[in-house]
Amino acid sequence: MSPTTGPVVATAVCFNLVNGALVGAELAHGHSAHLVRPGLRALVGGMALFCAGAGVNITADRTLRRLRRGPEDRGHYVPRGGLFECVTCPHYLGEVMEWTGFAVATQTRAGWAFAFWTFANLLPRAVAYRAWYRSKFGDKCPQGIRAMIPFVW
Repeated sequence: MSPTTGPVVATAVCFNLVNGALVGAELAHGHSAHLVRPGLRALVGGMALFCAGAGVNITADRTLRRLRRGPEDRGHYVPRGGLFECVTCPHYLGEVMEWTGFAVATQTRAGWAFAFWTFANLLPRAVAYRAWYRSKFGDKCPQGIRAMIPFVW
């Protein structure tokens, strides 16, 4: 795992504190006039999307962890198998699926905002990772894969 700088950790903590406060406040105050009470379909569909995204995320993270040959291994490798055959960053796709599922299930503005900002943050990073993999590994990198959304982007 790469070392993480203090400012990155600090901004992540701040972001999550603000997001948690906004989502928590909106959920705690119930569904007032500006909110739509989620129906059974939205709740079940959102939960299913969240769980599917968590599965994608966990599977991709496990694949990435298994690339390392030990705690001291700092090498870089091309992940293969599963959604890594379609996209460079399936773990990012899983994260977006999770938060979109949360937004669908809760029908809150804060939930939709978090899903949007998760997508807006992770898609450019996935595009950058795809370019990095191509420049570092050349022909070893699977050809024709997308950055984060299979068959699309």
